[in-house]
Amino acid sequence: MKRAIAMILVLLLLAPAALAERIVYADQGGVRVYEEGGRIGLLDAGDDVLLEARYDGIEPFAGDYAVASLDGRQGVIRRDGSTALECAWAKVSILSPHDLAVAADNVDDVNPRRVLIDLATGETRMDGEGHALFYADDAFVYRLDYDYNDPFELVGPFTLTVYDGDLNPLLTMDGACEADFFGWGFMARITTSLWSGDGEYRVVDLRGNVLLDHLAQCRIEGDSICYKRWAESPYRRALEAAGYTRARLMRALKRRLGVDRDAARRLTRFMEDGYICGVLRPDGSRMEVRGCEIDPCENGLYRVNARTARQRWVYTPSDDAQSREADDLPEGFYDRWGYVDGGGAWVLPPVYGEAYNFVDGAAVVMRDGKYFLIDAQGRRVGGAEWTQAADWTKYGWNRLPGFAVIVDGGSRMVGRRGEFLSGEIFAEQVFMVTHGAVVESMNGHPPVLTDAEGRFCVFDENGSVALRVSADDWDRRYAPEGAIWLELDGKWGLMDLREGTAGQWRTEPTYDSVYSGGIAKLGNRWVAVDENGRAVAPLPDDG
Repeated sequence: MKRAIAMILVLLLLAPAALAERIVYADQGGVRVYEEGGRIGLLDAGDDVLLEARYDGIEPFAGDYAVASLDGRQGVIRRDGSTALECAWAKVSILSPHDLAVAADNVDDVNPRRVLIDLATGETRMDGEGHALFYADDAFVYRLDYDYNDPFELVGPFTLTVYDGDLNPLLTMDGACEADFFGWGFMARITTSLWSGDGEYRVVDLRGNVLLDHLAQCRIEGDSICYKRWAESPYRRALEAAGYTRARLMRALKRRLGVDRDAARRLTRFMEDGYICGVLRPDGSRMEVRGCEIDPCENGLYRVNARTARQRWVYTPSDDAQSREADDLPEGFYDRWGYVDGGGAWVLPPVYGEAYNFVDGAAVVMRDGKYFLIDAQGRRVGGAEWTQAADWTKYGWNRLPGFAVIVDGGSRMVGRRGEFLSGEIFAEQVFMVTHGAVVESMNGHPPVLTDAEGRFCVFDENGSVALRVSADDWDRRYAPEGAIWLELDGKWGLMDLREGTAGQWRTEPTYDSVYSGGIAKLGNRWVAVDENGRAVAPLPDDG
């Protein structure tokens, strides 16, 4: 009898483990994450256990590897369930597709140690020794060394070494805190502080030869580099050395000749510090023009902001916000846009208050408070005019045949030929605020507008309404291509927008919230989701 009671007690103790619910997540190419008893493991395509449930979380696979978490530390596992890197690190990032991982031993330190590890062999390829940060761009890895820090930010002097995919050093740059690879060279930021916005830019080729230096701004546009640099007036330097500042000359003009303030500005323009903007091409050729911004357009044209006077900024004591100095140029005084050819000659003079890239032979411009379309000869295209650019004019124009604009009474859709795409007027949208539309439109998504009945109207790339749906809220920032997140009764689901399947749920409203990086919240658990909105892996409690 006592033996039977003991057996019953043993069975009762084992029952919770035996009855623990197994939750299986979506397939990741022949392997699936499962959760059992609050722990995470791996199954193969036939639901056989590859890795017993013993981790706190397993992130989605990056190639053949995935980051796993256990007791607040991270490591890396392989698709076959074997361990590539023990869970002994505060933070691990996989540099896919190079089979490399960056492991940090303490991310809370101002100066954490970071190690670059080859996941295929387990070999330590670089050790930060407390003074390194690693980045990856295509097949390049960067190591940053610095000598000291203060309580708030990492400060130099810096040395940045660039390596190829086999970790052979390509070049070293003193004073550089970061670099961007653009195929035939690197764009580096030269500064004394890693996190501040101070410093200047330098462009070097793969042999370390300096192609451009002392740049105020620099960015990659296609296979070329667009940049801006400051140009000091030699007249100002000479006159100031003799004790004649511009302010002094302006006062003399007003006092002795009765010249008003604006006329005095024009007469002393030769003392203004200015801007030069330009383009550096892969063949080494360079084009420069006086102005503060340049962008390549189609047919070899470039749009240019022809403002030559250099703006100066100060911090106001009241709110620590940036504002122009009292004696600087008024807003928009030289902010006029035009278009130049590849040699820097003006094709369309700078007479526009705003101007955007030519696409399929037409560009959006603004003049006298009205927006419209022009061709490469400056002639009007179509008859549509509107009163506010909105984000989709600025950022979606490059790829969308139809884009949203604000007119009197609401919003309408305009096509590339300068005609309204339909007679329907939608509710006016506050594009800069709602739903993070700046990020959304920069990613090339067509707009979402509200019709007269309050339904969300989701447009396709041709400017037609692909879907009208009643929902509590929407979000396309975090949605994969051809889909939209919709909220119904407090739950979020992923709806398809593709032709033929528009209006069908990829995943019905399930999640409590959705976030960037393919992350959603399901109850009290963070999960990673795939392009169909399916949960593929639970994440540790810290997300």
